[in-house]
Amino acid sequence: MDDKTRNFLRLFGLQPDYTAEDLSDAYRTLAKLNHPDLNDSPSAPMRMVLLNEGYSHLQNSIGTHGESRKGDDVYNLYRDGIDIMRAAFEVYYGRDNDILRLKESLIRAKEKFSIVVKEHSSSEWFNDSIDKICSINKWLD
Repeated sequence: MDDKTRNFLRLFGLQPDYTAEDLSDAYRTLAKLNHPDLNDSPSAPMRMVLLNEGYSHLQNSIGTHGESRKGDDVYNLYRDGIDIMRAAFEVYYGRDNDILRLKESLIRAKEKFSIVVKEHSSSEWFNDSIDKICSINKWLD
């Protein structure tokens, strides 16, 4: 098990043999504590980015047993959106605090998630893409 997975398991309070239900329950609990709509802390948005990344990472680990998802076009759209968001927030919080640049990146990420929502409503990434769009919209207001 790599360090990233081990750290996310600790963050969510999960054992290595966690189930999808265990992960969802832990995510919901942490999201209720850290979501910017419910928590006024200035660090709440960044904590949610971390929780979303951890959720995605651990969700991809369930049942894949090392299988590659590179051929999954819907997953690739979803993953591209996640990667754009993560990079945008790393730059914004890491060095430049340029809100316009952050918003431009978030618009690009939103476009990826929107494709998943519009064209792949039966995808396992549909609900999470809607959540990401809602979160992005709060930043764009």
